[in-house]
Amino acid sequence: MGFDLLLERLEADPSLGLGRSRGFEKGEIVFRQGDAARDVYVLRRGLVKLFYVTRDGRERIKSFIIDGGLFGSRRSQIGDGSSAFSAACLEQSEIAVVGYDRFRDAMRRDARLASLFLDLSEGAALRKEIREHDLLCLSAEARYRRFVAEQEALASRLMQIDIARYLGVTPVALSRIRRRVEAERGELRPTSLSTVTK
Repeated sequence: MGFDLLLERLEADPSLGLGRSRGFEKGEIVFRQGDAARDVYVLRRGLVKLFYVTRDGRERIKSFIIDGGLFGSRRSQIGDGSSAFSAACLEQSEIAVVGYDRFRDAMRRDARLASLFLDLSEGAALRKEIREHDLLCLSAEARYRRFVAEQEALASRLMQIDIARYLGVTPVALSRIRRRVEAERGELRPTSLSTVTK
């Protein structure tokens, strides 16, 4: 809901040109780690992953943006440096691109827009803090259980390898965890009426 209100406000500002969106194919890169990515990316629909590639070539997923949201490299936008991560579409996606300077100017002119962006930013900061806690303090199985319980709609749209990369485990470890959780769920299913006879 918060994003919808923000998008409406952004679209009402003709200086931002949000009427123009670009379609991205599944697998297409929006920007790469190391790029100067000073824009704000407005995801109207689709699914995007933000990820790091380590020196040894392994991928680590920092977050997902699903069916509406803003993303971009704060290091590029504010610090004028290169992005520390990449963004890629996991599904066909529709994304509008706004230069960060124009976006910031629009917020300075429009107090309501600034307030909506602050609300969205606070939500993102809270999710980031929870994720940091989970990565540092919870077991891999506890992280998986929380992810599936709290983000079921997202989990159903992801490949298992992306879930593993997001949780910080190997695909083999995730497979073992899933088997344990599924076996437990099987034991916890209600006994069918046909078997309850005396």
